[in-house]
Amino acid sequence: MTYEPRTYWTARAIRQGPDYVAYGGERSWADAQCVGFGDAIRQALGEKRFGWVLDFGCGSGRLAPVIAEHGRRYFGVDISAAGIAQACLARPDLEFLWMNEDRIPLDDGKVSLAFAITVFQHIVAPKDWDFWTSELRRVLKPDAPVFVIDAHYTERDDLAPHMCLRRPEEMAEALDRTVQELPSTVDHWVGLLRPEPMEEK
Repeated sequence: MTYEPRTYWTARAIRQGPDYVAYGGERSWADAQCVGFGDAIRQALGEKRFGWVLDFGCGSGRLAPVIAEHGRRYFGVDISAAGIAQACLARPDLEFLWMNEDRIPLDDGKVSLAFAITVFQHIVAPKDWDFWTSELRRVLKPDAPVFVIDAHYTERDDLAPHMCLRRPEEMAEALDRTVQELPSTVDHWVGLLRPEPMEEK
């Protein structure tokens, strides 16, 4: 199978509905994972509140309400047109933007906190990785952290075509940040990529 991300995730959203991010679109699994991820975000950030928050690869907006708690203005962006349509329907009070072009549709240096929740693991091609991390760097304020939940790194060579696992240090280097691993009960790596100790913005 050839993996073309925009086509793959839009087709999967159409086929499986708002829970398309779950394995096989299984609702109970998706719900349980969403609760765990939301708890990890709240545990790490507490009552901290930032300016613009970016939900990079927001999908159908399943974590948008939790992420929006930590910002004065929320933006969810995704390459999947169907995912964005589902997010807009489910969360009409929040702002979702379809990345119909290969860019994050925000101005430079506006984002105070970005989230990448099971997104980096699906950026497979090296050229795509270089491009999207440069786009994130472009929209982030110099001192903005990036909150990451991603599959744990492994050297397995039998991953599905839509998967590419990276070490946290590789993610941090691509974003010109350092790694702070966070404790979590979820079965994914959870951490902050940040240039400095985190302050409220």
